[in-house]
Amino acid sequence: MPIHQIAPDFFFVQRGYLNGNHLVYKGSQVALFDTAYSSGVADTLQILKDLAIEIPQISLIVNTHSHSDHVGANHAIQQQANCEIALHKIGQYFINRKDIFFLGWKFDRPQTEFFTVTRGLEDGEIIPVGPYRWRVIYTPGHAFDGIVLYEPFQKWLISGDALWEADVASINLYKQGGAALFQLQETIERLAPLDVKTVFPGHGRMFGDYDSAIARSREKVQLYLDNPTQIGHDFIKKVMIFTLMMLDGVVEAEFLPMLMRREWFTTTVNLYFNGDYEGKYHATLNKFIERGLVVRKEGKLLTIINKG
Repeated sequence: MPIHQIAPDFFFVQRGYLNGNHLVYKGSQVALFDTAYSSGVADTLQILKDLAIEIPQISLIVNTHSHSDHVGANHAIQQQANCEIALHKIGQYFINRKDIFFLGWKFDRPQTEFFTVTRGLEDGEIIPVGPYRWRVIYTPGHAFDGIVLYEPFQKWLISGDALWEADVASINLYKQGGAALFQLQETIERLAPLDVKTVFPGHGRMFGDYDSAIARSREKVQLYLDNPTQIGHDFIKKVMIFTLMMLDGVVEAEFLPMLMRREWFTTTVNLYFNGDYEGKYHATLNKFIERGLVVRKEGKLLTIINKG
């Protein structure tokens, strides 16, 4: 897992696509931005040790949103460090109420363990971390509690899943609400005027061509508005791959029955594809195999995508 030193005592850690990326500050205090997926806890803790950080030293975790691939190690770290955890106030509400349904943790394998959010963040708030002053910008769309963190003096943006380099994160209108796509569109327009030199996304490499990323996001959202079925295509593709990564592969004969027990699959197929579960499953799987993203091995389906 690549670890990039961005400035003295400040590091960007690029994970794969199952685990969200991290940023780590280890100067006058030790702070961590996002903690990856629950199955990646051991790797997350090892990364911190590789950076010569003892877990009890951590005083602050800031999460860009409450999805399990970004908060997975929160519990383990808070147990050892008794640290503050900051997240948007909407995420704080559902996490502290232990509401698995609205958080979308129902099907996590392994289950994400609950933690205590000690600080609910508001749009426009400033979070001081060492010499840096991160401004909270509320960015709903992909997640109802999504935020980005902007450091105007360094021109850095921790974008979570609100802005990626070449795509947009999955949109689940069933969970996020019918307005989520319009919220994402507004989020992009809120971010567009920022003066950004370097983006640290929730997945993928850090990048510098901010205007191009904004333009691609605008184009993708417009595609979704013009052709809503594309939302369903993209959502099913991303979450099928995510499921294969999460479970380290699945016995092929068991994959469709497993998906049929998962609400995100049945509701998405009902909404966009007239309930044709088998047809949509086989069409998507065949595309993955044609492209080499999924392989068959000893009766199992495995993805070659790096889960990090």
